[in-house]
Amino acid sequence: MKIAQDPEPIADHTFVSLFDGKTLNGWHTTTGSAKYSVVDGCILGETDPKMKQNSFLATDKKDYFNFIFVCDFKWVEHGNSGVIFRGQTNKNGGVYGPQAEMDDSVRVWSAGIYNEGFEWKYSLSREDHETARKAVKLDDWNRMTILCNGDTIKTWLNGVPVSDLEWKGTKPGFFGLQIHAGMKCKVLWKNIQVKELK
Repeated sequence: MKIAQDPEPIADHTFVSLFDGKTLNGWHTTTGSAKYSVVDGCILGETDPKMKQNSFLATDKKDYFNFIFVCDFKWVEHGNSGVIFRGQTNKNGGVYGPQAEMDDSVRVWSAGIYNEGFEWKYSLSREDHETARKAVKLDDWNRMTILCNGDTIKTWLNGVPVSDLEWKGTKPGFFGLQIHAGMKCKVLWKNIQVKELK
């Protein structure tokens, strides 16, 4: 794995908001039974204790491929979560694709890249990932930035470079805000923006 070093792209007036701060217009729930609502200008995702599948609040638009995506997130009640991008749905309705993790566990692999439903593609397991592991704020707002351009995927957390991955074969897809099954979790998201790249 390459160690990420590039400076974080900064969101400016060329970015488009994906969340109007008032409604979930432009989004829909896929699998699972997590509850998504709008609270104080943020999207709140809450686990349903009876969930058997991970839930995703997905964008209606499903053809994002080359882009810079930015969001702020904060745990209200700790638990595993994440942001899927270039997301896909299989014939059974299950969601798969690249996911930037929101990991509050002891390992703190936040903004590492997981292949949803399969395996880690870019973990933060090595000693030289220590700076990236320390970037997460467990009790405050975090800014996560995801860049996809062709086969290149890069992430940043609070301005710190985290992932630098070449992943061939992913397709255009949707963004999805995950609430994981099997554990308590409440997460807030805000300032969700994207800039599509040519």
